[in-house]
Amino acid sequence: MSRIVKDSVFTTSAFFAERGMGFIRELVLAGLLGPTYMGLRNAIIMMNNYSSYSYLGMNQEAYRRVAGAYEKRPEYAQMSHKLLASWGFISSMLIALIILAFAFLSHYTLEFKLALVMLAFTVPVMINCNPMAYYLTAIGKFKKTSTIEAVKVLIDTLITILLAYQFGFLGAIAGLLITLIVRLVLYRNAFVACGIPFEWDYFIRKFNDFKAMLTDGLRLF
Repeated sequence: MSRIVKDSVFTTSAFFAERGMGFIRELVLAGLLGPTYMGLRNAIIMMNNYSSYSYLGMNQEAYRRVAGAYEKRPEYAQMSHKLLASWGFISSMLIALIILAFAFLSHYTLEFKLALVMLAFTVPVMINCNPMAYYLTAIGKFKKTSTIEAVKVLIDTLITILLAYQFGFLGAIAGLLITLIVRLVLYRNAFVACGIPFEWDYFIRKFNDFKAMLTDGLRLF
């Protein structure tokens, strides 16, 4: 029970620290970028966040399966994670190609096109990192994941403000990309201990299992 209390206190403290740093970051960026570029930055962030819908609810289903089966059926929990990671990799590549094509074919300014190009790299980084975060959280590694997310927000605040000050709008977008790369590295280092190999074509080879997971995921979606 003491471990649960300690982890809960740590996680709650990290949550409020994240929100506090995020609030400060947004206030400073609003002053640096102005309303127009702040709005364009938020549009990029919105598109990046919406890309996670490509999981089609399977992220929630994988979390549910891992949390329920990790101790008694570890192979089933690992299979669920690998299906999600495999699908996330393929879908993120497709989304990145769509964003790149849209960027080059659109009539937006060069500055916003470059932001879209950076978004095409940001989306795969985020989508391929999230399954590891879901798995670690589902098996009860709350302190580890909370620490990583707090570090991510701290780096985001410092790096994004610095780059926005130096390079304006594109610097703010570059800050987001750098932050998510750091987050991916931190989660990857924490996830290595789980010993689950990444197989990009796993959902193709286990298509019947993938179809069942997709069906359950769509209900949650």
